[in-house]
Amino acid sequence: GLTYESCVGDVREAATLDVSGCDGIIHLASLSAWADIHSPQMKGVVLDGTRNVLDAAKKAGNLRMVFVSSITAIAASGIAACNDFM
Repeated sequence: GLTYESCVGDVREAATLDVSGCDGIIHLASLSAWADIHSPQMKGVVLDGTRNVLDAAKKAGNLRMVFVSSITAIAASGIAACNDFM
């Protein structure tokens, strides 16, 4: 199995993102409720937060990072639905 360590922090606060000693980062942080898609917090969490995670990865020696997003990033609607874009 894959060995991992979960970290608790706030991606909006760069000082909480100490990734020193890590081999890589899997970044999953986002607002996840459909009701939050137009939240004023979205930019701070998704855009600025991801920038903070990337900066932390760079500061720790250019760690590799996997960024996981969702369908809401490209085709958000008020209705939860599965869309096939292929």
